[in-house]
Amino acid sequence: MADRVEAHVLQAEEAVKPFFMQRRRADDQAVPVRVCSWVLPTKPSSRQSIPEFKASLDLAQSLSDHVEEKNAAQGLEASLQRQGKYKEAIKYHSMVLNISKMTGEDSGVTEAYGATADCYTELGELGKAGEFYDKYIARLQND
Repeated sequence: MADRVEAHVLQAEEAVKPFFMQRRRADDQAVPVRVCSWVLPTKPSSRQSIPEFKASLDLAQSLSDHVEEKNAAQGLEASLQRQGKYKEAIKYHSMVLNISKMTGEDSGVTEAYGATADCYTELGELGKAGEFYDKYIARLQND
């Protein structure tokens, strides 16, 4: 269990590092746009992270940048899960999985399966938790 928690912490730290996106000006010159310069709070349950990640997600979606959209969704899922908002966290776990499927880039999928299973366990939905734990374990064995 401690290894899984550590993996989620590392994933969240990666998701919240400052990242940039490119936008085109009228003269077709690329301009860096800061999406999120937020730093992981010292208290993992800090509520300040959620608005930052949501703003990053909105911007990434408006620019159709699926890589940054996935990064923001990973940050949201981890923050919400730490705060015990399991149903809302599941929504963002699902978003990560859908983006991965759509783009064919599967980093973070194993962690999303495990985290989703953990959320369902906390909600007492053990049947659904079992389905996601099975997917999580299968991916661990194949990686």
